[in-house]
Amino acid sequence: MPNNLGATLSKIEKLASNLNEAANEANAIVQRVEESLRRWGVGISCQVPLNTLCDECGNEFAKEFFCFERIAGKYRLAVGEEACVEMPGSRKVTPWPSVDRETKLQAFAVLPTLLEEVFKRLAEDTEEAKATVAKVKTTLTTL
Repeated sequence: MPNNLGATLSKIEKLASNLNEAANEANAIVQRVEESLRRWGVGISCQVPLNTLCDECGNEFAKEFFCFERIAGKYRLAVGEEACVEMPGSRKVTPWPSVDRETKLQAFAVLPTLLEEVFKRLAEDTEEAKATVAKVKTTLTTL
C-alpha cells in the first residue's frame, strides 16, 4: 500500500509541475496580447462568455465572461462576473493577474474567440467613424 501512495504522489508532483509550466506559458501569452492591444491603441470593450454559475440547487445566479475593457484607466484583459438578475453593482471585473489559475485556464481557451470579437468590433467602429467623419465634413461644407 505505501508503494502505491508513493507512486501516486510522484505522479501528482509531475502533473502539477506540467500544469504550472502550461499556466505560466499561458500567462506570458496573455500578457503579450494585452500589451500589444494597448500599444496599438485598441480602446474598445469586448467580452465573450465563459461559465454560468449555479447555486447548490442548480439555479443560475451569475455569468462569467472573459473581456478586454477599461479598468482603472487602462484597457486590460480580465475575467468578469455579472448577476443573472440585474442588480446595481452586481458586475465585477478582475484583471487577469488577479484571477485564479482554474479560471485563467478556462479563459485562455477562449482567447482566440475574444480576439475575433475585438477584430470585428474594431472593424465596425472604424467603418462607422469613417462614415460619420464623411457625413460631418459634407454637412460643414454646406454651411
